[in-house]
Amino acid sequence: MSYHPYLYLRYPGFLSKALTLSYDDGVPSDLRLMEILDKYGLKCTFNLNSGLFDSSARLSAEVIREKYVGTAHEIAVHGYKHLALSALSAPALAMEILEDRKNLEALTGAPVTGMAYAYGDFDDRVVSLLADCGIAYARTVTSTHAFAPPTDPLRWNPTCHHRDPALMELAKRFATDPAASYRGEAILFYLWGHSYEFDEKHDNNWHVIEEFASYIGGREDIWYATNGAIWQYLSAFRALVFDVGGGSVYNPTATDVYLHINGKDTVALAGKCTAL
Repeated sequence: MSYHPYLYLRYPGFLSKALTLSYDDGVPSDLRLMEILDKYGLKCTFNLNSGLFDSSARLSAEVIREKYVGTAHEIAVHGYKHLALSALSAPALAMEILEDRKNLEALTGAPVTGMAYAYGDFDDRVVSLLADCGIAYARTVTSTHAFAPPTDPLRWNPTCHHRDPALMELAKRFATDPAASYRGEAILFYLWGHSYEFDEKHDNNWHVIEEFASYIGGREDIWYATNGAIWQYLSAFRALVFDVGGGSVYNPTATDVYLHINGKDTVALAGKCTAL
């Protein structure tokens, strides 16, 4: 798309900022976290191990269905038994992913195509198999301290963990970042962690996520979305087809895509050709 030197992605509503969260393991403290996120309008992807439902430290399938399904949040794969994927044989690796997908889809009644790597463990062999298992995106544990949208969905690096000493500094930089100005590129803040880390026997610091959520939530210039919603939107943007002369764009997807192109705002309507 080099023939559109002033083409910029915008999120729905022509917003230039988006925020998403990702929390792992499906533990009881997720319920308290969800209450905080709902209070401030933040959305999260919860990565679950269906083979560990009903174990002493995990929520049951019944609670998952009652408390997670049908909310503003997303359910994603974290491995059937929370195993380190790079150590598994190909058949065992496929089962660890597919069994989790199957069980989570039975709970949600919809395809589950997102994931977070258990222990942050993966290699090129793991990544190459994920697409065959129907995984569209997968989160790593490598903090970037940056706000760039992902370019490799199966190696999606977050901005930071909530334990990061720079958390609020990053949040404030994101909220006031001039790179997200009207003429700049769209940016994304991605926070991850485990909700049990807020509990007394770990860090005893629920105030950390409360402070973050209260500061960054409720802003009219930020799109609050799950990991899956963001990746679906970015995929639609990357699927756009522009004519050679730059006079029109065809959107082959079912998602309207917001653009700032050649100095003006434009919506590439789903399934249509839009004049620029």
